Amino acid sequence: MKRVFASVGPLVFLACAASRAEEPPGPGQAGAPAKAAEAATKASHPAVVYDLRVRDVAASAKFYRDGLGMQVVAEGAKEVLLSLFGTGLRLLPARGGAAARLPDRAGNPMVDILAANGFRYPSLWFRDPAAVCQRLEKAGYPRPQQARNVFFTRDPDGNPVEIMRVPRIAQGEAFTVGFLASDSNATRRFLAEVLGLAEGGVWNLPAPVGNMYLYPLGATLLKVASPAGERRNAAAAPLDALGWRAVTIHVKDLAAARKILEERGAKPEAEGDRLVLKDPDGNRFVLAAAAVGMAALDLPGAKKEFTPEAPRAEIPQKEELAEAQRPGEPPLKKMPDCDATRDAAGRGQLFESIIVPGFTGIREGTNGLALADMNHDGLIDIVACYSAPRGSGGAWGGGEKLRVFINQGGFRFKEHAIKLLDAKVSPAEFGRGQVPVLADFNRDGHLDLFVTRHAQMSGGQSHPRDQKIGNGLYVTEGAWDVFRDVSAKMGIQNEKGYNRQPSFGDVNRDGWLDIAVGCDNIGNAMGGFPHSRLYVFKPNGPRFEDGRFEDIGGTDLVPDFGGFYHDSTKDKAGPDINLRDLDNDGDLDLIQSFHVDIRDPSLPYSPVEYRQGVFCWKNLLAETGALKFEKVTGNGLACEAHLKLNANKTGFEPVGKAPGLPYISLADVDNDGLLDVLAVGPASPGWAPRTEYVGGRFWKNLGGFKFAECTEKAGLGALTWTYQKWFEFFDCPAAGRRLEGRPYFSDAIFGDFDNDGWVDVVVLDRSERPGEPARAMLFINKGDGTFDLKPTTFSGLDANGICGEAADLNNDGLLDLVFAADPDNTGLAADPRRYEDKVYWNTGAHGGKENHWLRLRFVGLTDAELIGARVEAREQGAAKLLGTRVVSANHGYKSGSPLDVHFGLGKCDRVDLSVVLLSGKALSFPSIASNHLVEINLHTREAKTIEAGK
Repeated sequence: MKRVFASVGPLVFLACAASRAEEPPGPGQAGAPAKAAEAATKASHPAVVYDLRVRDVAASAKFYRDGLGMQVVAEGAKEVLLSLFGTGLRLLPARGGAAARLPDRAGNPMVDILAANGFRYPSLWFRDPAAVCQRLEKAGYPRPQQARNVFFTRDPDGNPVEIMRVPRIAQGEAFTVGFLASDSNATRRFLAEVLGLAEGGVWNLPAPVGNMYLYPLGATLLKVASPAGERRNAAAAPLDALGWRAVTIHVKDLAAARKILEERGAKPEAEGDRLVLKDPDGNRFVLAAAAVGMAALDLPGAKKEFTPEAPRAEIPQKEELAEAQRPGEPPLKKMPDCDATRDAAGRGQLFESIIVPGFTGIREGTNGLALADMNHDGLIDIVACYSAPRGSGGAWGGGEKLRVFINQGGFRFKEHAIKLLDAKVSPAEFGRGQVPVLADFNRDGHLDLFVTRHAQMSGGQSHPRDQKIGNGLYVTEGAWDVFRDVSAKMGIQNEKGYNRQPSFGDVNRDGWLDIAVGCDNIGNAMGGFPHSRLYVFKPNGPRFEDGRFEDIGGTDLVPDFGGFYHDSTKDKAGPDINLRDLDNDGDLDLIQSFHVDIRDPSLPYSPVEYRQGVFCWKNLLAETGALKFEKVTGNGLACEAHLKLNANKTGFEPVGKAPGLPYISLADVDNDGLLDVLAVGPASPGWAPRTEYVGGRFWKNLGGFKFAECTEKAGLGALTWTYQKWFEFFDCPAAGRRLEGRPYFSDAIFGDFDNDGWVDVVVLDRSERPGEPARAMLFINKGDGTFDLKPTTFSGLDANGICGEAADLNNDGLLDLVFAADPDNTGLAADPRRYEDKVYWNTGAHGGKENHWLRLRFVGLTDAELIGARVEAREQGAAKLLGTRVVSANHGYKSGSPLDVHFGLGKCDRVDLSVVLLSGKALSFPSIASNHLVEINLHTREAKTIEAGK
């Protein structure tokens, strides 16, 4: 999900914060207005009415009635009262309105919204906002501007109107109003202590907005924020000036209301039979007696307490040092203050967050990243796709970038300009690039770039500005940094898919790389199809450029995989995908885990009944000599279940039991030569419904394509914890926090981080909410294939991220970490530093520095022959297996990996290596000395030490 506005505009994206909220509201929270709305719509006259002064009452009434579907409650010579979802809108003539200067209808609405304090804009929550946009167009109004999950239109006077999908925190459609204050604490005190309104929740938004406080008021919701910067007070204008002027609240007993207000020290002004209260900025809150049969509120309510917002801290404009830099070490980075960063403060942790000039200071959303040695110098480089944060729009085109950072040693990276030939996109305008993964497709010795993209669709139709680019394949031409776009010719674009993680491998062993692409489903199939693909390359001669890929998904060659049918019994959504040899028989099998992501199960093409669970396909190439996948069930890993909607589509029940964990990582954690499986994902009901709510599950590979679920036995049971248990473990203050929820685990990164010879794992929590811990979880292998969860005081991992990768960035033999930050994908971040990617330097603390290691890179074969190779390290002259690594271009979610391998060797200073290719060919390399980068030539069978920079 990306954005369209390009300048000031955090409020444009309020819908996204709400739509990704992970927990349904409790009593008194932001979802409360829905029930009141249901009751209020039964009355002809709403209890709460907002006053809007306009130039032409009839023209404005037509817009709100015909364009937005409001109902006319009363119509007079000079005013019109309309209603939507139990909330009223009164249109009144403005004095001198005809001569007033109107806003630019094509301009960014946020410029107008942020221009003043007061009632600023209606935010209308619909189950099907795309249908409302179509209604506007049919009524003769311009198509609304789109901003990710929300739309903006303007009424005839240019007043912005937000149209958005019902957020997950809400229980139904609603007419809400955005309200800006010069001092949020003063306004909140007025609402709580004078009117007696209960605060229903808070949205944490990026600068300049900060916190937005939600106040249910009858059927409506008042959303109060105090963005940074100076603004005029709209209430200073005459009462009959153009714009939003007041809110009228009909109460049951006006005399009693006046008495309560006076007892509280308020000074309501009598205007005829109404009472007028003014907030600290002078905005009018009018109390009127409800007529018989009219909906009414019991206000003022009892005085409410509220917690004042702390003064905003100065946010540094650039990265800051945590302490003075020590000679020979990278500069340590000062992180935003939270419980996790306090735990990681000081020295002695396994990882330290560091400043990498030109990379870690970028404050943009990172969609995905890849680590690879682009220029063949033995140093791992970084390739990343970016989107502008919501605070500055995230425009299609200019806001989307591809950046390449070349490693110069010593954690110094320099951005390098690459060339894209024959492409609709450029690195500076990269058209929604998501996940980059690199491998050599055309066999020229350089890494080619494959990037996934998702469709820009709404209501099942492409957006007018959608360039319909789809996935991109860019092959090098004569140099490592010059690429030619061959995407359309190769047939891999999948333009209408919600494309996410790719995985490469030669599935039919014909000497050419094939491509699997996992596709997700967000909300429903109308925003991009969950059409996963398995593209098999069909050569047409010796040149790669003369061939083409063909999708075998949806065919008998891969039963029950891929295809898209608008049929819940067939369609599945799985953003991650892996081609791996799960049974060591010399061919690549296919594994994909599926989930559902919905907002409203009653919408057309809702995925609520899609199947969830882990699906496995065994490649029968080794057994039959022909490419064909067999869907495997009953092997201890494969599992599926689904939800069943009730008759009126308001609820559902599980049919079967299976985890909806979309992200899978694989590694040999017990040194038996077989790849074990770990799946992670979101596990809170408010995020997406599941047949089983767990945050992670681990399966041990038993061989022969058989597995055993061993999550608790392996020491990974903490992945099922609620936040309450996590807070207890990290000794984190829990007061006022959301204890019943669970983290949104987004990636699992395997690697031997302490070089003891056993693979460890880091699990990322991508959640972005004020009450949740911003940290990653480190599980250290105890030396027997089971894990020990470590506190942040040990790990030093004091940040979260949407994905991550492990690699030795400074060639010291220790695996470092790169975390990609994209807070807009899971909420909103008030601190712009949350958009900064993180690099964690592995310090070698806790024994890692004393252990031996080996890093291997491979030459002499094509990448089609190399990917999938099994590399084993054994004690010199002995049969004891020290570890197994599999060469792959993807190890986790939303990322690409180097085509090399790293071993921690403990106390072994020499090892015997073997490399087993998918073809069955086994090559031995005895007595390899540790603590080096070694180049393995799989053609000449030679091994040599490489002196690369550090």
